[in-house]
Amino acid sequence: MKIAASKERGRTTASIVRTGRSMNWVPSFLARETKRSSICCWMLKERPRTLFTVGALFYPLYLITFGVSIPAGIFMPTVLVGSSLGAFAGTFFQHHVSSDIAPSTFGVLGAAALLSGVQRNTVSLCVILVEGTGQVKVLIPVIVTVVVARYVGDLINHGIYHEAIHLKHYPYLDHRVKKTLDILKVSDVMSCPVRVIMAVETAGSIE
Repeated sequence: MKIAASKERGRTTASIVRTGRSMNWVPSFLARETKRSSICCWMLKERPRTLFTVGALFYPLYLITFGVSIPAGIFMPTVLVGSSLGAFAGTFFQHHVSSDIAPSTFGVLGAAALLSGVQRNTVSLCVILVEGTGQVKVLIPVIVTVVVARYVGDLINHGIYHEAIHLKHYPYLDHRVKKTLDILKVSDVMSCPVRVIMAVETAGSIE
């Protein structure tokens, strides 16, 4: 007879193993940080070719799914692609630069870089990655990676949600005024004849 439970949300774990007539009590305590670290370090057991294949294959697929009108999500696919390519870079550096380099650390940094470059998140992204993986020691590298990825992304274009707003033609005012607006006149942006709203109007007249 064997009874096993895990330590989650304040519940301890224990295993009861019965062999013949004897019964042994084997405690098996497992901390939450250990579980999260084991999930984060799965890249150590994967081959570099597999990591690169996963990243290169899922990247165009998640671009296609985000472009279609179905609720496919973008956060987890971005984490998968970024962590796979980051772990692939980590294994490359481990074999060619130093054996002390941990590919799992590069996996976290790859997910941070791709998420920051796509969504342009900063503080919340650092908190999510550090809290979700339990890797507090990579907080400073994650912060640097997120800041650099966002800065480089802003030099190229807007974030993916900002671009989606423009593609769907939603009325939206940017926080920063474009420099091209300085050379425009009022007559360039107003229609003719000018339509005004009086102090007292009915809903039918406004429509």
